[in-house]
Amino acid sequence: MSLRKSDISQLVIQCIDAVGGSAPKSVILSAVSTATRIKFRGLDRKIEDALNKLIVRCMIHEHDGNYYIKHARDEITASDSHSGNEDSD
Repeated sequence: MSLRKSDISQLVIQCIDAVGGSAPKSVILSAVSTATRIKFRGLDRKIEDALNKLIVRCMIHEHDGNYYIKHARDEITASDSHSGNEDSD
Protein backbone atom coordinates (compact mmCIF):
# COMPACT_ATOMS: atom_id res chain seq x y z
CA MET A 1 0.00 0.00 0.00
CA SER A 2 1.45 3.34 -1.03
CA LEU A 3 0.74 6.28 1.24
CA ARG A 4 1.35 9.97 0.77
CA LYS A 5 3.08 11.93 3.52
CA SER A 6 -0.16 13.73 4.35
CA ASP A 7 -1.91 10.36 4.77
CA ILE A 8 0.76 9.19 7.23
CA SER A 9 0.52 12.46 9.18
CA GLN A 10 -3.26 12.11 9.39
CA LEU A 11 -2.95 8.51 10.58
CA VAL A 12 -0.43 9.59 13.24
CA ILE A 13 -2.82 12.27 14.55
CA GLN A 14 -5.73 9.82 14.53
CA CYS A 15 -3.67 7.21 16.38
CA ILE A 16 -2.59 9.63 19.10
CA ASP A 17 -6.17 10.84 19.47
CA ALA A 18 -7.56 7.29 19.59
CA VAL A 19 -5.35 6.32 22.54
CA GLY A 20 -6.31 9.35 24.59
CA GLY A 21 -4.25 12.24 23.24
CA SER A 22 -0.75 10.94 23.95
CA ALA A 23 1.30 7.95 22.82
CA PRO A 24 4.90 6.77 22.55
CA LYS A 25 6.37 6.27 19.10
CA SER A 26 6.18 2.47 19.43
CA VAL A 27 2.39 2.60 19.90
CA ILE A 28 2.02 4.99 16.98
CA LEU A 29 4.17 2.76 14.78
CA SER A 30 2.21 -0.35 15.75
CA ALA A 31 -1.18 1.28 15.15
CA VAL A 32 -0.22 2.75 11.78
CA SER A 33 1.36 -0.56 10.75
CA THR A 34 -1.85 -2.40 11.64
CA ALA A 35 -4.05 0.17 9.87
CA THR A 36 -1.99 0.15 6.67
CA ARG A 37 -0.79 -3.48 6.74
CA ILE A 38 2.75 -2.23 6.13
CA LYS A 39 5.56 -3.84 8.13
CA PHE A 40 7.40 -1.79 10.77
CA ARG A 41 10.58 -1.60 8.72
CA GLY A 42 8.72 0.11 5.91
CA LEU A 43 7.13 2.67 8.20
CA ASP A 44 9.75 3.67 10.75
CA ARG A 45 11.28 6.51 8.74
CA LYS A 46 7.88 7.68 7.43
CA ILE A 47 6.49 7.86 10.97
CA GLU A 48 9.58 9.75 12.17
CA ASP A 49 9.21 12.25 9.30
CA ALA A 50 5.49 12.69 10.02
CA LEU A 51 6.13 13.25 13.74
CA ASN A 52 8.79 15.87 12.96
CA LYS A 53 6.49 17.60 10.46
CA LEU A 54 3.63 17.70 12.97
CA ILE A 55 5.94 19.10 15.66
CA VAL A 56 7.15 21.86 13.31
CA ARG A 57 3.52 22.70 12.48
CA CYS A 58 2.79 22.88 16.26
CA MET A 59 0.11 20.21 15.98
CA ILE A 60 1.84 17.86 18.45
CA HIS A 61 4.66 18.06 20.96
CA GLU A 62 6.99 15.48 22.48
CA HIS A 63 7.74 15.10 26.18
CA ASP A 64 9.57 12.20 27.84
CA GLY A 65 9.14 9.94 24.81
CA ASN A 66 5.41 10.54 24.42
CA TYR A 67 3.77 12.57 21.68
CA TYR A 68 0.83 14.77 22.64
CA ILE A 69 -1.78 16.47 20.48
CA LYS A 70 -1.81 20.22 21.03
CA HIS A 71 -5.25 21.68 21.52
CA ALA A 72 -6.31 25.33 21.39
CA ARG A 73 -7.12 25.02 25.11
CA ASP A 74 -3.47 24.13 25.85
CA GLU A 75 -2.27 27.16 23.91
CA ILE A 76 -4.61 29.51 25.81
CA THR A 77 -3.59 28.04 29.18
CA ALA A 78 0.10 28.41 28.35
CA SER A 79 -0.46 31.98 27.20
CA ASP A 80 -2.38 32.86 30.37
CA SER A 81 0.30 31.39 32.63
CA HIS A 82 3.02 33.41 30.88
CA SER A 83 1.09 36.67 31.17
CA GLY A 84 0.42 35.95 34.86
CA ASN A 85 4.14 35.58 35.53
CA GLU A 86 4.87 38.95 33.98
CA ASP A 87 2.35 40.71 36.25
CA SER A 88 3.94 39.33 39.42
CA ASP A 89 7.36 40.91 38.76
